[in-house]
Amino acid sequence: MALEVTEILKIKPSTMLAEDVRAWAFEKNGLYSVRSAYRLLKDEQAAMAMAKSDEARGSGDDRAWNLIWKLKVPLKVHLFWWRALQNFLPSKLELKWGHIIPESYCELCGDPEEMVFHVIFCCPVAKRFWAEVFPGISIPMLHPSTWAMDVLDTNICSVNTASLVVCEAWTLWSARNARRHGRKTWEPGATVR
Repeated sequence: MALEVTEILKIKPSTMLAEDVRAWAFEKNGLYSVRSAYRLLKDEQAAMAMAKSDEARGSGDDRAWNLIWKLKVPLKVHLFWWRALQNFLPSKLELKWGHIIPESYCELCGDPEEMVFHVIFCCPVAKRFWAEVFPGISIPMLHPSTWAMDVLDTNICSVNTASLVVCEAWTLWSARNARRHGRKTWEPGATVR
């Protein structure tokens, strides 16, 4: 309590004699928004996940970005993976947490929580995709909270394997988005050219 009193006493009153106003520090205009609060919570969540996985040492974002740029993938896939690392892809679970949609189930398999990790690796459609399209590639064991960074870890995946996994993850995510918007996508059993 004494520390808080000391901090409050350090505040100098304005010389303009203006009324005090409440302002939300996380928006330029000072007004609270759910979007900025959500962004703040997601940043805190990402920081906690990075700290748990020992990625917090040094500049984690710079390290991750450098690892992403080593991949031999198109620019849109680099950006997709950066968004995956930042947990900034709109899965149904994320949209439900943001009160944008009412339910978060996977439309393909009925899993109650459609997360990006589920769409790319756990959904039966994703498992079938990996088995049929890339039968020779073995997906490493990935942790659901650190999977995006794990793919970039050269102790887990070679750069070539990581490039392939990232590209195909983008394919699965794009197909998921196309299905949600009624566009034609790859289906299990279809020929791939």
